[in-house]
Amino acid sequence: MSDNEMLGKIEDFTKTYSDFMSGKIDDEQLAKDTTQPFWQSMYLSKKRLNNKGLDVDIRFSEEKGNRINTISVVNDGKNIIGTYKDNIIEEKSFKKDGRTIYDHKGKKMWIGNVIKARGENNMVACPNCGNMGDISSYINGCDYCNSRFQVEDFEEKVSSFVVSDDEKRKVQNISTRCSLGAIIAGIVMIIAMVVSFIVVIINQVNYKPGNYNTNATIIFASLITGFPIFIKVFIGLIIVFVLIAVVVNKIRKNEVIEKNEVYYRLKNINGFVPEKFIQNLEYKLRNIHFAENVEEVSAFASVPVDKIIEKYQDIIECSLYKVKFEDYKSVQGKDIIKLSCIMQISKMINNKIHEEGEKIVIYLSKKSDITEKDFGAIRLISCGNCGSSINILNGGVCEYCSTRLNYADYDWIIDRYYSNTEDNTLSEIEEHTEVYIGNKKYIDPFKKLRLQMISAYLICIIFVVGFTFIRNREGLILMANSDKYLNQVAGDITDLPKITDIVSDLELAKEKEEILGRTYTYKYDGDTESALSYALNYSSYMVENYGYTLRYNNNDEIRVSKKYRYDKYLDGYMWISIKVDGNKVIVKYVLEDENSYDE
Repeated sequence: MSDNEMLGKIEDFTKTYSDFMSGKIDDEQLAKDTTQPFWQSMYLSKKRLNNKGLDVDIRFSEEKGNRINTISVVNDGKNIIGTYKDNIIEEKSFKKDGRTIYDHKGKKMWIGNVIKARGENNMVACPNCGNMGDISSYINGCDYCNSRFQVEDFEEKVSSFVVSDDEKRKVQNISTRCSLGAIIAGIVMIIAMVVSFIVVIINQVNYKPGNYNTNATIIFASLITGFPIFIKVFIGLIIVFVLIAVVVNKIRKNEVIEKNEVYYRLKNINGFVPEKFIQNLEYKLRNIHFAENVEEVSAFASVPVDKIIEKYQDIIECSLYKVKFEDYKSVQGKDIIKLSCIMQISKMINNKIHEEGEKIVIYLSKKSDITEKDFGAIRLISCGNCGSSINILNGGVCEYCSTRLNYADYDWIIDRYYSNTEDNTLSEIEEHTEVYIGNKKYIDPFKKLRLQMISAYLICIIFVVGFTFIRNREGLILMANSDKYLNQVAGDITDLPKITDIVSDLELAKEKEEILGRTYTYKYDGDTESALSYALNYSSYMVENYGYTLRYNNNDEIRVSKKYRYDKYLDGYMWISIKVDGNKVIVKYVLEDENSYDE
C-alpha cells in the first residue's frame, strides 16, 4: 500500500470516527477499519457514553487551506506504519435526556496511525515473526512460527486516532500574547506619560484655585511621579516574558514521548520500538478508564483493578497526552519498565462536563525470553489451541474451547498502577501497595503558563501602584486632597507678614497665585542698594520672629525656609525668596521639598 492509500484510509476514518461516536454506525462496522485493540477501546468508550445516557454529536471540518500532514511512514520489518495529523475545527456536544450539557467548537488536531502487514504482491510478512509467506497460507498457520491469521488481518487498519489540542498552536498563541502584552504595555505607558505631562502643564498654565483637583489630573500627575518606576517595571515585564518564552519553547520541544536516557536504552534493545509500545499502552489505559468490570481488563493487568475501575466511572473521554520512561531493568527473567504518563480526561459529574489531567505512574513487565506480540498490527487475536478469535474484553478466554490466553507469554502486562499521587510520597506508597488512586490534580502546563502570565501582569501592576505610593506618598495624598491643601497653604501665606509691613517705600504692582504658592511684585523708586537692604531686613525679620532659616544669600536674592506641616500625613518646607530686579522687588512664597531651592 502506498503512502497516498494509507493517507486516504485515515482521511476516510475521520468520518467513521465521528459517525461511530455519534451513533450513526455500530461497532461491527467500526471493526472493519480498525485493529482489535483500538476497536476495543473505542467500543468501551462508546459503551460508557451509552451507559451514562449521553448522546454525542461530533463533527470535523478542515481549516481553510489546510491539508493532512504525513509525520512518518516506517517499515519495522513486519509492518508498515503511517502516522498522520491534521488541524481541524471540532464541533462537539453532549446531550442528556434531550438537554445539551456540553457544547464546544474550537480548533483542534488529530493524530492517527494506519498499519498494514509488510508485503509485495501476494506475499506478506507474518505479524508475529516477520516470515514472508502467501496470504492464504496463514489461515492454517505461519510456516515458521505457526501463528494463524485471517486474510483480512493483513489489510490496512487504523490502529490509533486521537483528537487533542495542538501544542504548537498553543505555543504560538501564548508567544503572541506575550509579545502583544509587552508591546501594548509599552505603548500605553508612553501614551500615558505624554498625556500626563501635557495635562499637568495645561493645569499649571491655566491654574485657578480648585481646577487642579480633577480625577484625570490626579491620575496623570500620579503617572508622572511613577515614571521612573514604570520604566523599571517595563523592563521587568520583558524579562518575565522572556522567561515564559523559554518555558514555552521547552514545552514545544517536548513530544508525546520524552526522549531521555531510558528511552534511548530501550530503543537500542533489539525488537523494542518505543512508539509501538506506547501505542499498545494507550489502548490498555483507555480500556482501564472505560471498563465496567474486571474481566474487560484482567487479561493484561495483574494488579487488582476493581478499585481503579470504581474510581473511573465518571470518566467519559480520555486520551494519552505525554509519556516519560522512568526506568528499565531485567530481574529474574523479567523485563520491567517504569513510566509516567499524563492522560487528558473528561468527567461527567452532576450532569456537567469537567476536563482535567491525570498523572499515572505504572510498572509493566514481560518475560525476557519472548518477543512481544504485535497486537496492534492485527485485527483479531487467535486462540493458540483451536485457532478461534479471542476477545480480550472477556478476560482473554476462548469462547469455543475455554482456553485462557496467557497475555504474559506475548506482551507487557501492568503490575503496578499509581494515579495522581504526590511525588514526595510515591516511594513510600510503592512499598506498601500495588495500586493507589490519589486526589492530586495535574495542571496542564499551558494552563500554568496562562496563570504565570496573568500573575506577571498583576504583580507588575501591584508593584507599580504600591511602589509609586510608597515613594511618592506625600505627593499622591497632596494630589488627592488638593483643594483642602491649596486653601490651607493659600490662607497661611496670606497670614504671613509681608515685606510692606516692614518697609513702607514699596508699592505692590502685581500679585500672582500659583499652585502651592504666591508671588508678589513690588515697584521701588530708590536705588538697588537700598532695595537689597530691604530684602535683608525682611529675611532677618522672618528668621528672628517666625523661625525661618537662612538658606541662600547672593548679590540679588535671599532665600529662607521653614518646615511646614500640612497634617499628620504630609509635611514640606515653606520657602520665601526675595529677589531684586532693577526697580522691582519680587517676593515669592512657595511650598516645596527641603532641598528644592538649595544651591
